[in-house]
Amino acid sequence: MAKSNLVSVVVPVKNSEKTISKTLGSILNQSYKRIEIIVIDDGSTDNTEKTIKEVVKENKYKIKIRYLKNGKNLGPAITRNKGIKNAKGKVIFFTDSDCFVPEKWLEKIMKEYTERDIGGVGGYLEPGEKNFVAWLERMQNKYLLKIGNEKVTGYGECPTGYTNSMTYLKEALIKVNGFDENFKFPSGEDFDLKKRICKAGYKLVYLPLPITHLENYDFDYLLKRIITRGLNRKLPGSKTKRFFYVLIMSPKITLNILKKIFRYKKENLI
Repeated sequence: MAKSNLVSVVVPVKNSEKTISKTLGSILNQSYKRIEIIVIDDGSTDNTEKTIKEVVKENKYKIKIRYLKNGKNLGPAITRNKGIKNAKGKVIFFTDSDCFVPEKWLEKIMKEYTERDIGGVGGYLEPGEKNFVAWLERMQNKYLLKIGNEKVTGYGECPTGYTNSMTYLKEALIKVNGFDENFKFPSGEDFDLKKRICKAGYKLVYLPLPITHLENYDFDYLLKRIITRGLNRKLPGSKTKRFFYVLIMSPKITLNILKKIFRYKKENLI
């Protein structure tokens, strides 16, 4: 696939006024300039919109940035599908509004699309902090998700597919009808998409390209991860409520997480 091909970068955003300018800046500063950026606001209530418009105004590269808004919070699957629908690129890049992409991210990934049967290429998420919660995340990457330092080409066993650091051919996404919109919260919609892309006959490539996570790796972050991954539910409002909610629901959370792990292993997705 020639370097001149337009690519689309889809970034869903919600209440990310503190990080979205860094995310967009890391994309704008890529060496590969034939891109468009599609930002979809999924019901932000802070100054996210104002921050994005400031980035658009200061965009010295004159790269097209489209800012779209959902009327209300619709969830990550519907929001990313809106990005796919509006994308004009042959390859669609996904990352999140609290991520910082590495230099030559676009360029290195686009080189992998020279093989005819490659349908997706991605890297992995690296915590931006060094503390106990970040250490837990790194251990999960290494021992459960098999994130390593070598390039891997394959199908479900390929250790990538996470929408903070993933790309797909638009034709592949259309063929499988994009993300399953029954996923209302971030709870496995990326694994589900990966499975269907591979089932459709497309190979994947994992590249050891780290996307830096700008999130604070504190105890509340851990609680949020446990609730969304373990219960597939909307987060309770306050930190105190989240703590007691996890405490009360811990047996069900543990069971659900174990079920997911066993299912993903059975489907050869991890």
